[in-house]
Order: sequence, then structure tokens, then C-alpha cells
Amino acid sequence: MIKGWRYYNHAMLSTGAPQDEVNLKPLEDGTIWKQKGYPLFVRYVSDYDCGHPTEWWYCLKDSEYRIDTLNAKKDIESQKAASVLMFDRLTNQSTMMR
Repeated sequence: MIKGWRYYNHAMLSTGAPQDEVNLKPLEDGTIWKQKGYPLFVRYVSDYDCGHPTEWWYCLKDSEYRIDTLNAKKDIESQKAASVLMFDRLTNQSTMMR
């Protein structure tokens, strides 16, 4: 395997955080395509938090989210999501800023 990359469902994914610099050397020299499996595409984040709209973006919610105010359809969808996703409750503002 190449340091900083992992193979998942025919894709090579960067293992770094979105704000970290990506190791593009394997992409430039073509070694990324010769990994175990059959990678069809490469996914990584560049120019994270650049200050202007881009094609790829992260949505950050900075206000309180109350599940008990959801309408019935959204409540059912969130219950379905909870069966396959992990949710953690943040208790204070300092925890959210980690």
C-alpha cells in the first residue's frame, strides 16, 4: 500500500484530514493505479476552507440541532440513519470546536 492512501470499493482514498496536504506523487508517477484491487478513480480534498465556493464542499452546521422539532418524515429518516450511522451528543461549545 501507498502511505497516505487506502483502497476502498475500486477507489483510492486519501487517509488524511481534509485540511492536510495530499501526497500526489503516486498519482503523478502512476503507481497509484498498480495497487492490489482495481482502482477506477482517486478521491481527495484540496484547497479545504479556501474562502470561496468550489465544486466539492463540506456543510457545517453551527447552530443547535433539535431532533424533537423534526416533522414525521424527517424523524423516520433520522431513525433509519441511526440504525447504520454512529451519533455522538456534544455537550458544550468547547467540545464542538475540537
